[in-house]
Amino acid sequence: MVTTFNRYFATWNKNIKFIQEIKLVSASERQTRFQLSITDPEKKINTDWASYPEDTSQAWLATVLKEFPFIDEDKTNYPIVDLTYTKRMRTVLCSTLLLKNGIEYKRYAPMRETVALVKNEREFNGAIFLNDGKILKDKGLNQIAAILER
Repeated sequence: MVTTFNRYFATWNKNIKFIQEIKLVSASERQTRFQLSITDPEKKINTDWASYPEDTSQAWLATVLKEFPFIDEDKTNYPIVDLTYTKRMRTVLCSTLLLKNGIEYKRYAPMRETVALVKNEREFNGAIFLNDGKILKDKGLNQIAAILER
């Protein structure tokens, strides 16, 4: 039996939204494809089914940027935000900040709270304290590549 489920994403500036469809073909085989829509100019792009990469945030980001390299051209697209939490009736109490250098930081807080924190700190030039004692502030906040539900 083949099972599919979707994950929903948008760029920070909300110009690009996309759906990742994941198909579980067997216990050891997964495939994925993306459906992307751009608001200005209005455009839709669908990819073919491909083997799903290892289940890491870095592999996910590399796959997205390989399929859609134009996302990286506009720096206001970052961070890419996982919106899957808005489609559920429950809240996952863990979110991840993935930096452009591939390092990921877990936040033991709901996605909604993490997105609000990043928005406020970027808007008011604040700082985000990470779980290893580092601080993201000023230009460091621009190093966030994605906010993911993990």
